[in-house]
Amino acid sequence: MNPLNGRRSVAALLVLALALVGFASACSSSSSSSKFTQNGVTVSGAWATEAEIATGKSDVYFTITNNSGLYEKLMSVSVATSVAKSAQIQESDAVDSTGGVPAMGMGQVNSIPVLSGDSVNLEPGGLHVLLMEIAAPLKAGDKIDLQLGFLNAGVMKVTATVKAG
Repeated sequence: MNPLNGRRSVAALLVLALALVGFASACSSSSSSSKFTQNGVTVSGAWATEAEIATGKSDVYFTITNNSGLYEKLMSVSVATSVAKSAQIQESDAVDSTGGVPAMGMGQVNSIPVLSGDSVNLEPGGLHVLLMEIAAPLKAGDKIDLQLGFLNAGVMKVTATVKAG
């Protein structure tokens, strides 16, 4: 047996092992990057706005994708009181203000329907979660755990990352 062939085999196995470790690491980091799935419903891209105690509020945004085969709706949202006193599903929209100049209004929404095979984006200027009376400043990189209550998928724990202004 040629000793060079044995060394090549060991080197090839080492390269393969390192490649598999790198692949596994990449897969685990992508699955932990703000993508949560339960009973066919996925919440992805969850992020929140920075907030100071003086403002007392923060907005949270994410995408809901329904691949459950069932009609679904987001019915409730909550956070620990160590984060905020309360959380609500809200929608921003243009309203007519005095003088005919449109202004942004905001109001509570009871639920967000998500048809099977559909996605709904919670994004600035539209649907969002409003955290009210925050307990401590929220800075870029902080993590916020939310409990999202769905009609069929049940309660899902989602973590949002605070992004800089």
